Amino acid sequence: MVPVVNGHFRGCLIPESCLCEMKIYAFAILVGFLTLVVQTFGGFFSGSLSLLADSGHLLVDNLALGLNIYIAYLVRKHSHHEKKIRAIGGYLNAFLLAIIGAWVIIEAITRFGNPHLILGGWMFVFAVIGLGGNYAQRWVLGEEAPTVTHKSAQMHIDSDIIQSWSVILAAILIAISGWQIFDLLVSMWVSWRLLKWSWQLAKASARGQHEPRRGHHH
Repeated sequence: MVPVVNGHFRGCLIPESCLCEMKIYAFAILVGFLTLVVQTFGGFFSGSLSLLADSGHLLVDNLALGLNIYIAYLVRKHSHHEKKIRAIGGYLNAFLLAIIGAWVIIEAITRFGNPHLILGGWMFVFAVIGLGGNYAQRWVLGEEAPTVTHKSAQMHIDSDIIQSWSVILAAILIAISGWQIFDLLVSMWVSWRLLKWSWQLAKASARGQHEPRRGHHH
């Protein structure tokens, strides 16, 4: 059972004036930070670019969640400008996704001519740990997306889940074949996905695709 329903924790008694939205993002950041520490160590230890890219992606996700806390605060303080505030936040989140996507592309290009030794087994272990952290964050956010702010948070984590699965696949292929090119190919594919998600989020923000905040249904 997910702990969040319609942007509020289950059992929320005062949905009109609670701090559920900010608390949800803060809890997701905590999970993300712990995952980030483990994955970053794993990326350097295994020598995997795709795992380091996943860590960089997770760092951006945490920054985006921090931004969402500030957006939620501004919405509470200036509720009559909610649509505009959430749209701006959506654009900023889209920009963050695009930045990490571009960084992965550049790093992958530089590695094509300078291959690194990759420990496929350890890469797999740390990628699985990262995937577990991603799913924990997604569970915290819940299934519904009452605002574009919440939708952007879900898109960040969903894209990270896809990336983690891709890294796991690359790790298996590297461990079996010894071909380190899989690490770079997965990195390039993931960067394309990030840029695509960035564009989708920007379009959703332009349309003002969000619903007014609603109370928790008991």
